[in-house]
Amino acid sequence: MGGRLGLGLMSVSNGRLGVVEPAKPLSGRIPPWRWSLWGPWPPGASQRKPPPADDAIRARAEQLAQRRPWCTDEQNWVDASLELNSPFLLRWRPRLLRCLGASEKTCWDWMDLSLRLSIPVTISILGVVLPWLNNKHQNQFAENNKKDSVLREYIRDMQGILLKKEVAEEVTVIGSEENSLARALAVTALVQLRGERQERRDLLFQFLRESNLPILGGNEMHQGTNLSFADLRQTNLKSTGLRGTDIRKADLSGAYLHEADLRGANLSGADLSGADLYEVKWDQKTKWPDKSAFEGARNIPRKLKKQLGLD
Repeated sequence: MGGRLGLGLMSVSNGRLGVVEPAKPLSGRIPPWRWSLWGPWPPGASQRKPPPADDAIRARAEQLAQRRPWCTDEQNWVDASLELNSPFLLRWRPRLLRCLGASEKTCWDWMDLSLRLSIPVTISILGVVLPWLNNKHQNQFAENNKKDSVLREYIRDMQGILLKKEVAEEVTVIGSEENSLARALAVTALVQLRGERQERRDLLFQFLRESNLPILGGNEMHQGTNLSFADLRQTNLKSTGLRGTDIRKADLSGAYLHEADLRGANLSGADLSGADLYEVKWDQKTKWPDKSAFEGARNIPRKLKKQLGLD
């Protein structure tokens, strides 16, 4: 060939004759997601940094010895060397380990660190949780005592009325002052037991049954007790006289209504879902809720089913 060969290789690019430039060497940088878990971060940082002089390590080791006298001189020297060799942003690792008296060595150091941290963290959490649980328990205990006191006071007041013979006779007379007083005491107790489990309400109605006090019902001259919006969920109302009572929109879900007297009662809007209506008493004046209120109700008399179209 007539001319001198150039140092670069000839190539054709875009129809033009040119020279291919030599490939540039890679920078050698490793992306962060490929860094080693145990450092150094970034890789090669400690190699690119000139090693510290022994005087600098010795001075730093003396500072560490004053701050943590429980560590050996060798451990202080190693940690001082690690800190001085680490990039500025990574110095939190040896510092954190130094505070706990550990060296930055292996995964066992991290396990030891986790154990050391778990103890104060656990104590701190228990210091918050235990008082809260204790306070919650005390509040629940106080609330239970309050509910029990409602029932005790009701029974005590009713016993005071029944122990007087002339007053006890008037209690069963619907429309009398004594009967109105007994009704008011029962309704007040039921209101205070609203939202409570049914056991306490069961005791109240059991007291009325065993005392033979049909004070909640009414007659053609006087309307029965107003129990509208009452909370009677799962309450045992067996053989309870509710004749002529106003039970509109009361919660009777799951209530036990065996042989309950509902003649003339107004149950419009009441919830009877899951209620047991075995041999319940009613008449043409009884006002019942919609069909949807009987969802899951049990032992509904066949005649009542036919009347309400529940077949």
